[in-house]
Amino acid sequence: MSYRLPEAVFHRFFDAGNKSLLIKGEPGTGKTILSLTMTKWLKPKGMFYLSTRLSEDQIVQEIPWLGREIPSLKIKDVRFGTPEMLVEQYSVAIKQPGSLIILDSWDTFARLIPQAELLKTEQALVTLVSSLNTDTKVVFISETNSATPFDYTVDGVIHLYNSTFHGRTLRVMEFKKLRGIRVHRRFHIFT
Repeated sequence: MSYRLPEAVFHRFFDAGNKSLLIKGEPGTGKTILSLTMTKWLKPKGMFYLSTRLSEDQIVQEIPWLGREIPSLKIKDVRFGTPEMLVEQYSVAIKQPGSLIILDSWDTFARLIPQAELLKTEQALVTLVSSLNTDTKVVFISETNSATPFDYTVDGVIHLYNSTFHGRTLRVMEFKKLRGIRVHRRFHIFT
């Protein structure tokens, strides 16, 4: 039995004018796959994947359908960069109208920024995309499960986690916050 992801919820969320989404969860809960699957649904004009976890070769090997399904994908390997370099890459990508930017994972750099500066940086990243008069959208990925000030800044928060049912692992998606839209089912099972 397969379960269809709530694609329409994501369309309604972004169609309501929202531009920033935070996907949270422990390693292995499906954050990267969910964010990349969203690109197939949203069909952005441009697609930027800023990776702090994997090289371009590793991403293409791990997710072989990427090249076929998302021909406009631009992968930027920022694993060995600085927070300033990441913000620079983000600033370049955000100026491309109609783009979707996935920052996987923000936590890598958030740990390097002093707490007082972190709040300002996160606010600036969200404000920058919100202030644009384009349909550019950004998805931040985080492995921090607890609520942070970033949760209150972004337009939406989704929490992913694994659960066990009759000895099988299930991935569960919880819509924590989606500004401007009504969510009829807060929890969804997905594969």
